[in-house]
Amino acid sequence: ELEHIVIDGGSTDQSISIIKKYDQLCQRGQFPFQCKSFKFIWFSERDEGQSDALNKGFSLSSGDILAWLNSDDIYYSNDSLKIVLEAFLKNEADIVMGNLYVIDEKGRLIDLPLIANGLNNDEFQKILPDIRKIDFIMQPACFFKRRLWETLGISKDCYIMDWVLWIEAYKNHYHFFKINDYIASYRLQDNAKTVFASKDKVSNIKRCEEIIAMYNRYGTWCLNRFYYSFYLLLLRVSRYPFIGSFIDLLIHASRKARNIIALRHKLY
Repeated sequence: ELEHIVIDGGSTDQSISIIKKYDQLCQRGQFPFQCKSFKFIWFSERDEGQSDALNKGFSLSSGDILAWLNSDDIYYSNDSLKIVLEAFLKNEADIVMGNLYVIDEKGRLIDLPLIANGLNNDEFQKILPDIRKIDFIMQPACFFKRRLWETLGISKDCYIMDWVLWIEAYKNHYHFFKINDYIASYRLQDNAKTVFASKDKVSNIKRCEEIIAMYNRYGTWCLNRFYYSFYLLLLRVSRYPFIGSFIDLLIHASRKARNIIALRHKLY
């Protein structure tokens, strides 16, 4: 029994016409599906950001298993949801996560190291306590029980609302389960929020401030906390004339060094 809910924030491109096309197909019974039932719900209106849209969408849902896909991400295959459902039924899990592909704008694979990719559940449980230090939960490939959202909700953070959700779930002893199947693909493209934030200094500063505030909130001390504090300082200084170009080079070098330390050597 599948519910597909589309929450649009008042798009001015072709999004509404595409949504209406599929809405009409569903109403006419011309949209083929192989599940027991299929419900398509959508609306478009101005909202207060992604977290607000997610909470609206989940409040419209009635299913026991929830997940979200951003507009440029996709599920890997027609069997993805079936695999996830079976994992929930067999393991009494509150959260099920699979592996994730990274693709470009044309759907071509990008070879990026992802901490949790390829791990079985036993291996994943060993690194799970580090979720307070670094976000390795791959959101497009992650599904959770409705009761988790009803209890925790989605925070109002702009860039790290999913990370906060995983930390809260871990703190509240919800049961994570990792499957070693590829479930979704994350599209790395210039207009994606996290990619844009890494290139736009104002957005990047806001993202760093959110991360540091989160570390403060949970009392987390780690190398990443010092890295983001240093990174935030560089971003602020880089806005000054004359030294901006030099600071930008320093930022690039520090990001590269951090990725080597964090991803290759598991120091975060």
